[in-house]
Amino acid sequence: MNKKILIGGVLLVLVTISFLLSFLSGDNPEPSAAVFSDQKTVIGKTTNEEIEKFSKAQKEVIDKNTVRYTFDPRKSIRSDEIITQNRKAVFERIRTAIETETGKKTIAQLTEQYGKPEKMFKNSSYYGEGIYTYLYNSKGVAFVGNPNTNEVFEIQLFSPMNLEQYLNSYGKDVLVVESNKQGE
Repeated sequence: MNKKILIGGVLLVLVTISFLLSFLSGDNPEPSAAVFSDQKTVIGKTTNEEIEKFSKAQKEVIDKNTVRYTFDPRKSIRSDEIITQNRKAVFERIRTAIETETGKKTIAQLTEQYGKPEKMFKNSSYYGEGIYTYLYNSKGVAFVGNPNTNEVFEIQLFSPMNLEQYLNSYGKDVLVVESNKQGE
């Protein structure tokens, strides 16, 4: 009887350690909650029906499995955007009216939160020269900003993916000239 209890206890400890290691290593690809105050979705969870409840959502059916929702811009000509596939949110672009108690989110705050970018790209087909895209593709986050002013123009949220998938799916704005500049 004591042998069975000992073996059960050892197995329980091993399973607990395995779970904790996988959780702490960041291999948890699915976001569980909103990270930003202006965020409308949780990637992989929010449904088309939930999105359509938002006021001013303009719906565009791309194909039978893909829908793009855009929202009236507040101060910018670029709209917030949500893309769904198979009725679940897979991408969200948030223009940065993202406010904190001390003002808008900055490049410094986001690089402190997410660490050194996995890739940085200089220049944007939308925002112009000197604007960087800070990409954390394995975390499902990218943001676009001006390193000279520390200003963030938009944040993109998506399911974690490799660099090529990001560039093909959501990185159309990136002018593919990789920067050698280190993270802010």
